Amino acid sequence: MEADCLPRSIEFSDAALPKITLQEAVEGSDVVRVDISLPTDASCKQTRRPIILDIILLAFCFCLGMGALFASISIVSLVVAERVNPALALVPPGLQKVVSTLVAFPGARYRTKKGFAVVALVSCIGYAMSAAAVALIEDKLFSFGVICLGYCASGMSDPFVQFLRFSAADISPAAFKPKAIAYVIAGGSLAALAGPELANLLVDAVPGHRFAGAFLGIAMLLLLQACIVLSVDFSPAASSKPAVNLTDEDTQKAAVTAAASPAVAAAAAAAAAPAKTDSLASIVCQPHFILVASTSAIMQMTMISPMQICPLAMEQAGFQLWHSVRVIQVHILGMYIPSFFTGHLIAMFGKYRMMLSGVLVNLIAASCLLLDVSSFWGYFCCLTMIGVGWNWGYVSASSLLTDATDAYTDASKAKAKGFNDFCVQLLSAIGTMGTGVAVASLGWASLIAINAALLAVQLLIVIILPPCEKRLLQARNLPA
Repeated sequence: MEADCLPRSIEFSDAALPKITLQEAVEGSDVVRVDISLPTDASCKQTRRPIILDIILLAFCFCLGMGALFASISIVSLVVAERVNPALALVPPGLQKVVSTLVAFPGARYRTKKGFAVVALVSCIGYAMSAAAVALIEDKLFSFGVICLGYCASGMSDPFVQFLRFSAADISPAAFKPKAIAYVIAGGSLAALAGPELANLLVDAVPGHRFAGAFLGIAMLLLLQACIVLSVDFSPAASSKPAVNLTDEDTQKAAVTAAASPAVAAAAAAAAAPAKTDSLASIVCQPHFILVASTSAIMQMTMISPMQICPLAMEQAGFQLWHSVRVIQVHILGMYIPSFFTGHLIAMFGKYRMMLSGVLVNLIAASCLLLDVSSFWGYFCCLTMIGVGWNWGYVSASSLLTDATDAYTDASKAKAKGFNDFCVQLLSAIGTMGTGVAVASLGWASLIAINAALLAVQLLIVIILPPCEKRLLQARNLPA
């Protein structure tokens, strides 16, 4: 390759990186002059506010979003059963899950401040429609239709509430990402207690229109979430690399002369070209993505299916309502309370080991529940451990996905995270809508056996897939 084939001028410039210029090659020579301008102290200073403040705001937004979801779940079946027909009680939450599934993948492209706020406001309007259906519409079928429409609108909220954990990771330094995800999810612990209690307090707030006040309270939670999310700084953290301290102006610009080859020219041109966006197929077929997406989705499905049907199963086993209420409470607390410590455990033992532990804990808990379905303490302890295992597996898988997509373009990140949460929402919808059919046709024990089998298969995937991926990368002479 002739020297004049080299690019005349290519500049690489970033506020946090050295400025590099490849100047025109000297005619008749194989020499390229590379100018490197190092940043000064002023350019290396961190200008954003402390990240922990934005993590706290995101955690509070997560709390408000999940609180609205828990509150709505606690009353909608009662509303429909009382006003329309008990057989239609799960139709609105089922439609809500369907919309959440459809929104999850395309919605990942709008994980911005405005995107979060708009979705919260749309969901707020959806719950306000449900309040109006209860308070203002006398016709039962028309009222039911408006409630269903309102729940479809509110279904947009759930995937965006889950996206908050990725946004927390995106603005955090690499070492703090697992803790950021865990802290945001920890906001669900308050939501688990406050959401249903808020619905209970406001159920008769509008005289003569039972449940209308509860729906209005839920709408206010999402309105508050929209206001708070607008105050979050979504800019990423500054580089954690130490700043360059130079005082002599002459030393801030160094000239480096090196022998140029066709490979150097090709590398320079490739680096100057815009980053290529990966196709969805190329992303989802990667072993690493299959590992984290399948773990997140299976953990979600095997967590939500016993939670949804547990009250009915316990009633059929002869327990009273307060028994199932206590079991569901500790189950939800088991899902979110460990988030205060999961980030530290990940730092100590690693993301992969914690994900493996989460799947194993849930498999053991499901197996124990299968062995004893007549003891209150069996339900109490096993459902609690299923919540803890879900937390470990879900947080660790989310952290691994964030690490794997750090080098992606923004468009590729949106595809990876969006499809991951699409899988989570899809299996969550299957777990929600299919549980009743499974228990009615096969029984509670069969449902738990199916969950245990799914967890056993997932455990094998978590154990077998990483070594296979490592050997594949070694065969391609790539770093593992």
